[in-house]
Amino acid sequence: SLYYCDKYEYLQDLDLTNTDGSIKVLILPQSYTPDQGELCKVLPEEARPRPLSEGCKEVLPNLEQCYDDPQAVSCRDSYTEVLKRPIIANTILKIARHLSCDQCIELEVFLKDFFSCLSVVSVKELHVNVYLTVEQPHKLVGTIKKRLYLHETDEGCILYLSKDCKSSDMDQRSVYMELATFLSSHCQGLFTETRLTDLFINILYVRDEADVQQVLSTYGIRLTNDYVFDASLTPEFMKNIPLSWHHRLLQDPNHIFTPGEWVGWEESDEKIVFVQIASPIVENLGPNDLPSRYKIYTSRDDEEGREVDVLDLYKFDKGRLKELELSESQELAVAGGTEQTVQRDIQEYNINSAKKEVIEELKKIWKLPEDQRKKAIRRLYLKWHPDKNLSRAQFADTIFKFLIRQLERLEQGLPLEDVGEKMSPSAPHHPRYSPKWGSSYRTWDHTAHHHRQYAESERKYWHEHRSNGDCGAGGSSYSSRGGGSSYHSGGRPSSWDPSSNMFEARKWVRQAEVDMKVLCADLTFAESFPEASANVCFMAHQVAEKALKGGMYATFGLSEN
Repeated sequence: SLYYCDKYEYLQDLDLTNTDGSIKVLILPQSYTPDQGELCKVLPEEARPRPLSEGCKEVLPNLEQCYDDPQAVSCRDSYTEVLKRPIIANTILKIARHLSCDQCIELEVFLKDFFSCLSVVSVKELHVNVYLTVEQPHKLVGTIKKRLYLHETDEGCILYLSKDCKSSDMDQRSVYMELATFLSSHCQGLFTETRLTDLFINILYVRDEADVQQVLSTYGIRLTNDYVFDASLTPEFMKNIPLSWHHRLLQDPNHIFTPGEWVGWEESDEKIVFVQIASPIVENLGPNDLPSRYKIYTSRDDEEGREVDVLDLYKFDKGRLKELELSESQELAVAGGTEQTVQRDIQEYNINSAKKEVIEELKKIWKLPEDQRKKAIRRLYLKWHPDKNLSRAQFADTIFKFLIRQLERLEQGLPLEDVGEKMSPSAPHHPRYSPKWGSSYRTWDHTAHHHRQYAESERKYWHEHRSNGDCGAGGSSYSSRGGGSSYHSGGRPSSWDPSSNMFEARKWVRQAEVDMKVLCADLTFAESFPEASANVCFMAHQVAEKALKGGMYATFGLSEN
């Protein structure tokens, strides 16, 4: 239990002498104090002291707010006004989006919540009790008097200011340092933490766009358009799929993946990389079950494959561009009383079919373990989010609201609605404030918003390039191992998807055509002998099944396995 003092105030104000030997604090000469953390990292990990802040817990006692001191109230209002300036939050959001591709969406949600929920409170006396957590029960080892303190709660952060804290340059710098240190600890990976803290401090001083540009220029940051579509992307093993392509990843929880197909694999939160499908895991599958796990290849030399969950795999949407070219104003409009009625009936049928699909998906999802359940709900949520369905936003919005309502019912232990059931006026409309799903909904809404922005950027890109006769992008010249695209030879296709297997396709279609002739004969026979109608239905099923299988071989290139 060897610690080093990573906070100077701990060294000054805490009594660590009477700890029953459960903790020892390494005290270095004053000249080394600022670099203690770096010095300790040089030691082997098993002998490396831990930061003292990890062995301590700071607890705020009951604090009395200061309402009657005009100077303290003025200072509080001044900091509140500064920290609520939109230009500060917007600048940090742009930098985060520009510099951090993988965790951009979670980071944006955090930053927006931080600035929107941040409050400033002035108190008469500000002090913090420090408890040693390595001992049970936790032992109070000191009380530290502070001029300011940033306290994180479930509802948001509170910046406490003692009545002695002023709006002077020195105190302002201390306030900004406290905030910047907190923010930089949540924004790892953008810069080194020291430089990031310094950057955030300077951003907190900005007043207008000219100040922003000067700060960014100092740090060598050049912000471009937030949403830029990259048409030159080609698949390579474990290559990161940028956010600009995430809108092309299909969110349906159930997909049939085929051997050799390039897909997206969610290696970690919001980090999706290119891999190839090796094979489905078919053990213990029922006759109507889809594979829940697949083996994937993560490199050209990967022979064994890696087993992953289907909820971590994404199929690419090749028809996305056609959808982007549509808009709600171009949807089919039918004139005339009878045709309008027919159109409404068709729309109602489609809505009810989609609702039934949602109900069936939720029944399956609710049987999954907690971690998989959240992944599946996220995908279903994004599948029907209006921002992900630009060509049918009104239709998707109806299904989306129905989905949200069913999720709330499940959380409350209520049965799922019957399709077509009218929601009573007192029924909850949108559980955005659900304690369990509230933060997830906000994150997923941001994800859908980003996807929409990139989708619109892609549409703009193609419109601009069509005028120049340049429409080719997205294909891959990547050479697969094995040098061929035949599944039976064990090679891998060089395109994004496996090559179609036309030999198998023609074989199944020919058999369907033969069955069709038998069906026609049975149908003629059944006109005289109605008892033969069951055989007609059976042959019709055979024709449909074999024709469909031929189409799947032609389209997806399904292997014999």
